[in-house]
Amino acid sequence: MMLYFKTSMTGDEESLIEGYRRANPAFPNQSTLDPFFDEQQFEAYRELGVHSAESLFNSILTGSNSKPQSVEEWLKRLYKTIPPS
Repeated sequence: MMLYFKTSMTGDEESLIEGYRRANPAFPNQSTLDPFFDEQQFEAYRELGVHSAESLFNSILTGSNSKPQSVEEWLKRLYKTIPPS
């Protein structure tokens, strides 16, 4: 199984991320033609990754305040929160 997560701005990011975004409007979708990040760019992407990953375990998404013990458990919880179409 492979999970792919794409980071995005949701409006509740830390000030470091917000500041970098204001100075670099293409963030977080900057071109990868220049693979060498300066310290600010690296930290902004790192912080956004942490923020995004932590939000995956939000009780609103999983329907529970406890963290799942496995990816399988997380997916089952997530599935239960999706309204039927």
